[in-house]
Amino acid sequence: MQKLFRLLKNYAFLCDNYTNENNNLLKYTHMKGLLKNLGLILILVGALILVACSFTGNVNNNTILGTSIVLVIVGLISYIAINKKIAD
Repeated sequence: MQKLFRLLKNYAFLCDNYTNENNNLLKYTHMKGLLKNLGLILILVGALILVACSFTGNVNNNTILGTSIVLVIVGLISYIAINKKIAD
Protein backbone atom coordinates (compact mmCIF):
# COMPACT_ATOMS: atom_id res chain seq x y z
CA MET A 1 0.00 0.00 0.00
CA GLN A 2 2.85 2.38 0.79
CA LYS A 3 4.38 1.70 -2.60
CA LEU A 4 1.12 2.71 -4.24
CA PHE A 5 0.99 5.97 -2.27
CA ARG A 6 4.63 6.68 -3.06
CA LEU A 7 3.98 5.99 -6.74
CA LEU A 8 0.93 8.28 -6.78
CA LYS A 9 2.88 11.00 -4.98
CA ASN A 10 5.68 10.80 -7.56
CA TYR A 11 3.15 10.81 -10.39
CA ALA A 12 1.45 13.93 -8.98
CA PHE A 13 4.85 15.64 -8.69
CA LEU A 14 5.73 14.79 -12.29
CA CYS A 15 2.34 15.97 -13.57
CA ASP A 16 2.68 19.23 -11.66
CA ASN A 17 6.13 19.88 -13.14
CA TYR A 18 4.87 19.02 -16.63
CA THR A 19 1.96 21.46 -16.22
CA ASN A 20 4.27 24.25 -15.04
CA GLU A 21 6.59 23.71 -18.02
CA ASN A 22 3.64 23.84 -20.43
CA ASN A 23 2.31 27.01 -18.77
CA ASN A 24 5.70 28.69 -19.11
CA LEU A 25 5.90 27.62 -22.75
CA LEU A 26 2.38 28.91 -23.37
CA LYS A 27 3.23 32.26 -21.75
CA TYR A 28 6.40 32.52 -23.85
CA THR A 29 4.64 31.78 -27.12
CA HIS A 30 1.77 34.11 -26.22
CA MET A 31 4.15 36.97 -25.43
CA LYS A 32 6.14 36.27 -28.58
CA GLY A 33 2.92 36.46 -30.63
CA LEU A 34 1.94 39.68 -28.90
CA LEU A 35 5.39 41.14 -29.50
CA LYS A 36 5.15 40.16 -33.16
CA ASN A 37 1.90 42.13 -33.47
CA LEU A 38 3.01 45.14 -31.42
CA GLY A 39 3.80 47.19 -34.52
CA LEU A 40 0.39 46.49 -36.01
CA ILE A 41 -1.30 47.44 -32.75
CA LEU A 42 0.54 50.78 -32.68
CA ILE A 43 -0.39 51.46 -36.30
CA LEU A 44 -4.05 50.70 -35.62
CA VAL A 45 -4.12 52.92 -32.52
CA GLY A 46 -2.63 55.80 -34.51
CA ALA A 47 -5.11 55.25 -37.35
CA LEU A 48 -8.05 55.09 -34.90
CA ILE A 49 -6.97 58.42 -33.40
CA LEU A 50 -6.87 59.96 -36.88
CA VAL A 51 -10.32 58.58 -37.73
CA ALA A 52 -11.75 59.79 -34.42
CA CYS A 53 -10.33 63.27 -35.02
CA SER A 54 -11.86 63.28 -38.48
CA PHE A 55 -15.32 62.31 -37.22
CA THR A 56 -15.29 64.79 -34.34
CA GLY A 57 -13.98 67.60 -36.55
CA ASN A 58 -10.96 68.14 -34.30
CA VAL A 59 -8.45 68.34 -37.15
CA ASN A 60 -6.78 71.57 -36.01
CA ASN A 61 -5.19 70.12 -32.86
CA ASN A 62 -1.59 69.47 -33.82
CA THR A 63 -0.79 67.62 -30.60
CA ILE A 64 -3.31 64.87 -31.26
CA LEU A 65 -2.46 64.65 -34.95
CA GLY A 66 1.28 64.59 -34.20
CA THR A 67 0.85 61.88 -31.59
CA SER A 68 -1.11 59.71 -33.98
CA ILE A 69 1.40 60.06 -36.82
CA VAL A 70 4.25 59.28 -34.39
CA LEU A 71 2.38 56.12 -33.32
CA VAL A 72 1.94 55.10 -36.95
CA ILE A 73 5.62 55.67 -37.79
CA VAL A 74 6.92 53.95 -34.64
CA GLY A 75 4.51 51.08 -35.27
CA LEU A 76 5.73 50.67 -38.83
CA ILE A 77 9.40 50.73 -37.83
CA SER A 78 8.87 48.35 -34.91
CA TYR A 79 6.82 45.97 -37.07
CA ILE A 80 9.63 45.75 -39.62
CA ALA A 81 12.40 45.47 -37.01
CA ILE A 82 10.66 42.92 -34.78
CA ASN A 83 9.57 40.66 -37.62
CA LYS A 84 13.04 40.78 -39.13
CA LYS A 85 14.58 39.84 -35.79
CA ILE A 86 12.05 37.01 -35.22
CA ALA A 87 12.64 35.67 -38.73
CA ASP A 88 16.41 35.54 -38.15
